[in-house]
Amino acid sequence: MCKTCGCAAGTQQLWLEVSQNEQSTGLQRLYADLIGAPGVLQVTTDEKSGQVTIDFNPQSTSQQELEQRVMQSGYAMTGAEIRTPAHQHSISGFFKKLLGQ
Repeated sequence: MCKTCGCAAGTQQLWLEVSQNEQSTGLQRLYADLIGAPGVLQVTTDEKSGQVTIDFNPQSTSQQELEQRVMQSGYAMTGAEIRTPAHQHSISGFFKKLLGQ
């Protein structure tokens, strides 16, 4: 954790594009399966595009373990990419992220 602002510095972000599973529950089941995984800090899903963003601690879990969990939940991945989450120290950066700007 960053001593300056308390953000989760040192984390990684896994962006996935997934296809819907057969149960047509959308991404709710995948969200529930991922959010409880060791090392996962945050999960963001977009139902329309099928995109999932996972902020995780690479010391607690790996990209391969997260991808395996996605497949075990009944989803197929059509794209995957590791990203570095934005690191912002200002309160205005927090509000921009909060408001989605």
